[in-house]
Amino acid sequence: MVKERYERSIYKKEINKKYHKRSLNESLFSSIKKTKLNFIYRVINKKIYKLIFNTLLKMDNLRGIVRIANTDIVGTKLLFDGLRKIKGVNFMFSNAICNNLNFDHKKKIGTLNDNEVKKIEHLIKNPETLPKWMLNRRHDYDTGKDMHVAGADLNLSKDFDIKRLKKIKSYKGMRHAIGQPVRGQRTRSHFRSGTSVGVQRKTAAAAKPAEKEKKGK
Repeated sequence: MVKERYERSIYKKEINKKYHKRSLNESLFSSIKKTKLNFIYRVINKKIYKLIFNTLLKMDNLRGIVRIANTDIVGTKLLFDGLRKIKGVNFMFSNAICNNLNFDHKKKIGTLNDNEVKKIEHLIKNPETLPKWMLNRRHDYDTGKDMHVAGADLNLSKDFDIKRLKKIKSYKGMRHAIGQPVRGQRTRSHFRSGTSVGVQRKTAAAAKPAEKEKKGK
């Protein structure tokens, strides 16, 4: 009985050693394999993406890039998501465009014809049928009308507004001129770039020997 138990224990130990070596080898092999695969995916990812993109265009007869309101949008994007690439068009406004013109939200932008593109551009420039609360420039300073500005016009209007605030020397304009936050943020720990000075350690170090001399006297 004792001899049998001894033989079993030796046999188990040998099996465990073999299994342990095998598991170590497998784990090393799998980790190496994963790193190699990741490297290959990174290298070939762009080429594969281009191939898939081109095949999709050929299959669906899509246009590669569609220009709407002076912005280039990839043709494989959905209409609802793609319109949000235009500056000044958020998800609410893009949803309103799709509903107003009776377009499918999941329609691909590459399938749009020239007439449909013109309709979208016209609605972005003249959103009279949409509710006023959806517009981004209500009660315009110059005209007093409710407008919606998008693309390069949005950047221009923003710059003109900031220049006007600086010219009249309002609080917001002065803060813009200094380069500090406008909306009441605290500036103790943030926005400390520029002329702001940190802790002056040299003056503190020079004050210590002067105090020691006084104590010695």
